[in-house]
Amino acid sequence: MVNIVKIRGSVFAPYASLEPIKDPATGRVFEYAGDAREFTPQ
Repeated sequence: MVNIVKIRGSVFAPYASLEPIKDPATGRVFEYAGDAREFTPQ
């Protein structure tokens, strides 16, 4: 059995948005867009 754990991205990157990253090998552009809500662990 596998356990899946979801972690909010803003834990690692506390920014509302980061600059897009382009993969030179594939030409794909990766963007991270977090939300501006506060995160309070329960």
